[in-house]
Amino acid sequence: MEEYESTARNGFKIGVNAEYTLSNHISFESGLAYIRKGATTSGDNMGYVRISSIKFAEMNYLQIPLMAGYKFDLGKQFSIKPEAGGYFAAGINGDSFVTGLDNFNQPYEARVATFFL
Repeated sequence: MEEYESTARNGFKIGVNAEYTLSNHISFESGLAYIRKGATTSGDNMGYVRISSIKFAEMNYLQIPLMAGYKFDLGKQFSIKPEAGGYFAAGINGDSFVTGLDNFNQPYEARVATFFL
């Protein structure tokens, strides 16, 4: 059996949120965020082709969360708010580096688009 390894890369998120709280402490939240992520996947002949590594150099997303929660006031200026919800995210840009062996057993590295828009 072949072994595969996957590692995450650090990223970041920047955005704005808007929240509306009703008088009964139920709140609704949404916003817009830009997120950058990355990862590396490696193994032998992944997907029955001669690829040994895929490095997602950068993956850029726009994300819109839709959340609902309930605010518990625990003191003068302290509260907790459990939330649940979902989000819509669209990949807007990204590049990957693919390494492996070509049909002539020669090593190669190619830069490819992560998302096809």
